[in-house]
Amino acid sequence: MQQETESRARVFAEECFGTQDGPGIRYVCFLHGCGLNCLYCHNPEAQGTPQEPLKVYSVDELLTKVRSYQNFWRASGGGLTLSGGEPLLQARFVTQLLKKARGLGIHTALDTAGAVPWSVAESAVRQADLILLDIKAGDRKTAWQMARLDLDLLQAFIDGLNQVGVPVW
Repeated sequence: MQQETESRARVFAEECFGTQDGPGIRYVCFLHGCGLNCLYCHNPEAQGTPQEPLKVYSVDELLTKVRSYQNFWRASGGGLTLSGGEPLLQARFVTQLLKKARGLGIHTALDTAGAVPWSVAESAVRQADLILLDIKAGDRKTAWQMARLDLDLLQAFIDGLNQVGVPVW
């Protein structure tokens, strides 16, 4: 059996004491890249060419960093949140990281807009303890005007979430 090569992720920011991105205190890792174009983007530095050099991590490198803060997040019921941009644009890395983190007993959350094909997202979603779904708008016209979001893509993502049964906030 061939072992999968560990991938690497492009990260534009990290927060070691996050309290807004899931339960408890979280280590939040913001992955670079986003396929949307939101008018009121919360993290515009995730889009396009980075203004500052990105950090590049392997799964083990990032987990070592996350675990160095475990005294803070473990006591609070927290853990690791992957955010962005859109972390599922780096789905292979996300899948590997979430799987390994859960194996170490780390609570994992995935913050996504659901704007990627379900076939790309499913393996990563199945490894998460919690999905933080950032729905941009509920009608086609507004979703397109506000974020360049195709609601059919989001609906397929939501349908997939309903099938796998991962808790969603």
